Amino acid sequence: MECKVCLNEMEKKKVDTSFWQDSQFVVVQHIDAHECPICGERVYDQETTAKILHAVTHGKVQKYFQTPVYSLEETMPLM
Repeated sequence: MECKVCLNEMEKKKVDTSFWQDSQFVVVQHIDAHECPICGERVYDQETTAKILHAVTHGKVQKYFQTPVYSLEETMPLM
């Protein structure tokens, strides 16, 4: 599969991804994806996308963790 961003050949691999769902930070592990080794673009096929949706709506949570959150909205100027 060719990367739509940089036209490099994408590699099939297992990845973890994170996103926000209903004001909650969610991580999904062990996802089949096509990933570009040059620019990092990721593509999930339709079946994998359906599995991700099912996991976050009906799946069992494997673990919880705390994570720091940073904001660039009110940062100090760079020196």
